[in-house]
Amino acid sequence: MGRVHDRPALTLLRALRSVSVFAAIFAFVSLVGSSLHVVPTLEGVWRGVLDPPGMSRLVVAAGLAVAATLLEHRRPALGGPLLCLGLAAAPLVPVATGQLLPLLFFQGLGLLLVALPAAAVALVSLSPPRRPWPTGLAGLFAALVFLVLATRLPGPAGAQGDEPHYLTMAESLWSDGDLDLRDEFRRREYRSFYRGDLDAHTSPASPRGKLYAIHAPGLAFVILPGYVLGGEAGVRILLALLSAVTAALVFALVREANGDENAARVSFAALVLGAPLAFYANQIYPEVAAALVSACFLHTSRRDGGVARVLVAGFGAGALVWLHPKFLPLALVGLLLTLARRGPVPWRAAGALLFATGLVTLQLWMNSTYGTPSLTAAYGRRVADDVQSAFAARGLPGLFFDREFGLLLHAPAWALCALGLGPLWRRRPGDLTRALLLAASVVLVGAAYSMWWGGSCPPGRFLVPALPSFALLLAPAWRRAPRLLAALLGFGAGVVSIAILQPRALHNRADGDSALLRVVAPTVHLERALPSFVGAKPAWGPATAADIDRRSAALRALLHWDGGNVRSAAGRLDPRALAIPLLDTPWPLGRDETRSTPRIGLPPGDYEVRVRGESRATGRLVRLVVTLDGDDLARAFFGSEERAPVIVLELARGARKLEVWATGIRPGATLTALEVVPRRVAPRGQRGAWTDTGEPDPARLPEQGD
Repeated sequence: MGRVHDRPALTLLRALRSVSVFAAIFAFVSLVGSSLHVVPTLEGVWRGVLDPPGMSRLVVAAGLAVAATLLEHRRPALGGPLLCLGLAAAPLVPVATGQLLPLLFFQGLGLLLVALPAAAVALVSLSPPRRPWPTGLAGLFAALVFLVLATRLPGPAGAQGDEPHYLTMAESLWSDGDLDLRDEFRRREYRSFYRGDLDAHTSPASPRGKLYAIHAPGLAFVILPGYVLGGEAGVRILLALLSAVTAALVFALVREANGDENAARVSFAALVLGAPLAFYANQIYPEVAAALVSACFLHTSRRDGGVARVLVAGFGAGALVWLHPKFLPLALVGLLLTLARRGPVPWRAAGALLFATGLVTLQLWMNSTYGTPSLTAAYGRRVADDVQSAFAARGLPGLFFDREFGLLLHAPAWALCALGLGPLWRRRPGDLTRALLLAASVVLVGAAYSMWWGGSCPPGRFLVPALPSFALLLAPAWRRAPRLLAALLGFGAGVVSIAILQPRALHNRADGDSALLRVVAPTVHLERALPSFVGAKPAWGPATAADIDRRSAALRALLHWDGGNVRSAAGRLDPRALAIPLLDTPWPLGRDETRSTPRIGLPPGDYEVRVRGESRATGRLVRLVVTLDGDDLARAFFGSEERAPVIVLELARGARKLEVWATGIRPGATLTALEVVPRRVAPRGQRGAWTDTGEPDPARLPEQGD
């Protein structure tokens, strides 16, 4: 009887669920091509939608929403993932009310971080395939993924950071048969893979008349075959294939250790489709090859005996020290774990001899090159300043939690490694112990570096060799929290997808400004809600996380504006009210002190650069120069006069890199504001055919203001 009375309630709940699914899919499809804005202007705060959905998009959205509702009715497990897509409507809240500004995150590229987790959870909800994958098939899949990624990453900038220096070392080995780089830099033989003048990473211990890099030579030997066959592209293909071998080894290991095909696939997916291996699979850094050796150690230390296992471990350990001296702890741990297994003493001695040969030959090379057999001879005295255990207090949490370079912002699935500790200890305590020891030998050394983030490279570099161990720890989490793990894997795949579409999302400077968040949510200071460990002290504060970035908000609205493509909750959008601030803080300028604003891009039109400041002296105090793509465009002066200068710019073709330079002539001036204000702007649809009076001739620069 109770069941009969429950039927109306169940029917009502079912109807509400169907309506919710319909609304979620309708909102997602309708708003996926729109941009929602909250913009401070000269007239107040403008809130509205640019490129609102038209009738055709609404019809398509309604049709897809009906199809999704019918699908959810047949597969109720898909209801949760489908409902999550309704987050696309979340930005309507700040647009309508001016409150809850962080919800502006859920638009544009940010929707990838909603859609891919939802898709991953939906996939988990379906019946998993039962047929196991051959290890070779997993390796082939990883190779295809990494080779496809290589077509987009590292992006238009090409080889950056240490990469061109390793390529230059390979060029020297191929052309001269040595590692003296004098000829390569004198003749600029790096031109095929680096635009501009490359500053040599010279070892301070280089003998007189020689030029040796500060980098260990091992990676140059590893990439030499690829360089000979295909230059930079050949090197990236070679490293992508090595990364695929690493992924295949990890897949086989995880499946064997856990006895679970699906757990092995999940760990494999985390490794191949997420950060940081997806970022580094084709990057020219020693961590890529070190990850392969680390995966080998996990295999060679699992069983007793086996001549090949011992020899592989010995050779790998000897090769690691040639890749970088920081891998010595990893080499020792991996080799000792392998030699600790039972087996013929002569072969274990041969493995130890292989490692000793690699170590001694590197010391002999260091002695002949730098005059001392120290493994850190190339660094001179710098190594004591760069590597200290005291740095780990900042580097250890930074490796995982930093908002720019930390692992977990870019690949949060790795946080669930903690869920695998208990199950793995009960099933495979030996595997757990070995994975923890190998991971610790990587993580603790990386954390001890003053530049623990790895310099000008994508996030997570120093953790790449620990990924095989992390993958082994992650697999048991599949049984404990499959949907959560799937959602986090989808988020990580979303981050990689964003990097493919916008490679600049990977390029951070150690300034606390997350490139990923700047790309995904340029108008909201979301980074302030996350910790930063690269400054003088850790800095974060959720209370200020909702601040609008006035510069980005105004620029984004200006670039999207097309005249009639506006739906507003707070009046019409007048581009002439979009003041673009160039200063974040006041600039006190002393004599000959020079500062520059960030570079901005502007659509074609006429603009004013308005200057405000304070003066404590008379006469001209500050010289202002507006530059466009590095060329001077206009000049002005700021001084004690009552009227502040206004610099007029006529940009018939727009501007890609416009910036303002200020130089102190005499002390006593502080610039409090520099703003770019449009006077007349081409609508987005007319910018390709915009004609006007032309840009000022750089040869006849007007000195505006006084």
